Formats: sequence, C-alpha cells, structure tokens
Amino acid sequence: MSVKITPVVIALHWLISGRNRSVLSFAAWSGVLGILSLLLLGLKVNLEYLSSLNRISNVLLVSFNNQSLAAWWLGRSYDLPEIFYWRMHPLATSMKIVGFCLILLVAAYFTLIYQRKQSDPVHLEAISVSSLLVASTIFTPIAWTHYYIVLLIPLLILIDSAVQTKRVWLIFAIILLVLLNIWPLAINPLNPQLYPFTILRSHFYSGIICLCALLIYSNNSFDKLDLRSALTKKIAY
Repeated sequence: MSVKITPVVIALHWLISGRNRSVLSFAAWSGVLGILSLLLLGLKVNLEYLSSLNRISNVLLVSFNNQSLAAWWLGRSYDLPEIFYWRMHPLATSMKIVGFCLILLVAAYFTLIYQRKQSDPVHLEAISVSSLLVASTIFTPIAWTHYYIVLLIPLLILIDSAVQTKRVWLIFAIILLVLLNIWPLAINPLNPQLYPFTILRSHFYSGIICLCALLIYSNNSFDKLDLRSALTKKIAY
C-alpha cells in the first residue's frame, strides 16, 4: 500500500472532519505494524525496503498506462517509443512537491467546508472521502489505469446528485467522465493501440473532471457562505 493508493488520505479526512480518535487509532496501529515488521524481519530488511521505496518514488514512467499528473505533464516532451516501451526516467523533485501540495489543497478546501454548518454531514463525508481518493490517485507519480476504479464511488454520488438536482453541467460531466474511460476513446492497456480518436491520457482527464465536479458540487450543495469570508474570519481569528 506504500507505493499504491495510500490509506493515509482516509486519515486525512478523519483529521479534517474532527475524528481525532480515528486518527490516533490509525497512528497507533501503524506504529504497532511498524514495530512488528522490525521484530519479525529485522532492521536490515526494513532499511532495504525503505531504500527501495525511496528509489521507486523518484522514477518517472511516461508509459501509456500511467495516468498521473506527472506522466501527463512531463510525458509531453517524449516520443511514442518512450511511452510504449516503459522506459524509466528520473522524476523531478518539483513534480513530487506539486502533486503533494495539490492533495493538501483539496484537503484545505474541505477543511473550510467542514467549518461551515452543514445540514447533511453524511453526504459531505462521502464527497470529501471521494475527492481525497481521486486527488491521491491523479496527483501521485504513478497512477495505473486500473487505479481509476476509484472513480466508481464518486460517479455514483454524482449520478444521484444529477438525478435530484437536474443540473445540466453535472449531467454533461458524468457523460464525459464515463466516455473517457471506455475504449476507443480510452486506450486499452491490454492491447495498446492508438487510433485517430484515442485520447492517450483519457483516464487522467476523467479524474480531473471528476475531482472538479465534486469540488464544485460540494460548494454549491450546502449553505452559501462564501469560502473567502470563511478564510478571512479564520485568519482574523
């Protein structure tokens, strides 16, 4: 889980929503698992694992089935052979920092949302968790195409919201999100062929659309207190 979608984002949601006991429990059990790893495997194996993890986290893969922000942004300067033959390149530290900051930005947004009085906290929780999961998928350096199964949960939330509100922009976003995950618009990772209508990073684009839809809907669905006013009050306090 350390090199895939990390459960830390769920703990981040607990911290945002004020579930301090859940955060403490998560930290405590993580510590217990770390101690057990040291006792059962020894210090040398654990240090080698951390060294390998550090090495992997500094690798840039612009391959066709890496649908991350890093692969999209930095992959533009590479030719097709680089994309289809899984060549590894060094990942710029600045790209890692940008991805991390974007995840924190989503977390900060929901921190402000949670500071407002909500009439439907259960609904907000579903949107908050979904947004953080989507953000952690697209903003980490490696996001394989199968990671985008994480879009199923927010897609159900958005469909339910579209049925209730009949908002045209939301319906359009859902249709676009679904189409970008279906061949031939989306590349088939088992048979990667590019057609004139294939979008190489379509899963990444669908993740961005999903995240934007969740953020916009979360702000429009609850009370109309302006986020700028909430932030101003927080700074003044």
